[in-house]
Amino acid sequence: MNYKLVGTKYWKSYFGDLKCFDRISFIDIISRIDSTLREFKEYYSSGALISFKEEYEDIPEMKELYDKFNKENSTNRITFWPEGRSPFAYKYTSKLIGGTSNYQIRDGQIVPPFERKDIYQSHVLKEKTGQIDPDYLYLAIPYEFISEYMVKTNNNWNMDIAKKFIREVKDWDDIESIDKLIDKYDKKYLNWNHDFPIFGFMSIFKNGLLFPNITFSCGPHYNKILDSGTHRLFMTAMSGSDFPMFVQIPKNKIRFSLISVMNIFKDETQLRIDVDLENKEYVLFLDKKDKSSKLGLVKP
Repeated sequence: MNYKLVGTKYWKSYFGDLKCFDRISFIDIISRIDSTLREFKEYYSSGALISFKEEYEDIPEMKELYDKFNKENSTNRITFWPEGRSPFAYKYTSKLIGGTSNYQIRDGQIVPPFERKDIYQSHVLKEKTGQIDPDYLYLAIPYEFISEYMVKTNNNWNMDIAKKFIREVKDWDDIESIDKLIDKYDKKYLNWNHDFPIFGFMSIFKNGLLFPNITFSCGPHYNKILDSGTHRLFMTAMSGSDFPMFVQIPKNKIRFSLISVMNIFKDETQLRIDVDLENKEYVLFLDKKDKSSKLGLVKP
């Protein structure tokens, strides 16, 4: 089948002009993220947008990024809650299950995407050594595909009950009725929302996504994608938007493949995307070991 893209709803205006197969420089991506965050008064605090390391301070490419985007060169984390804390956090504790606490405890916070990334190793060095093009490719995974085939997050939490919950909510502005519905689900389904930030979904549904996912993987066979943030993958699709992402382009290649890090799709499969830059199209597959199933073509 052929998948049609419906587009992505963004909270702010800095990514809405992009279309699939657009190429954009890394510094332009950071500038758009920085501009997005500056729309929130809570963003004006201390911290570093680009993760700082002293050993990179004298490297010209890194110095440019530090000087332009960091309020201070430190390891201080930038995090803020533009709409306040989740009104549902009081229901849960910080008890760890599978290495994480229930997402409602930390739901509502915004964290810049580069806080733990080694930008020198993941981008600058790869560009300098000719592994990648200087520009990134903008692509989107169709929301219909995600809604039909995604089963769980990278943390191995099944999302079927979360999907059922979303479909049962009648009014996303009615906090009281949502609160009661959560109680109903908590009694019936143990830990059903552990990796599903309900307040975060409300924000994506009403406001839109803040910025696309960005992946810093470019291997000899596959570029790995969806290494983090798969709860956003789920929530974006369930809000009716395609899931946008920036991927690195292997140097001097017009065809290359992307593959999800984890087998989070139906029947324990991984998503593979075969990208054709020349014809501006990509094919979606579900892979499991030596088996591969072609699901559809995306030709924006």
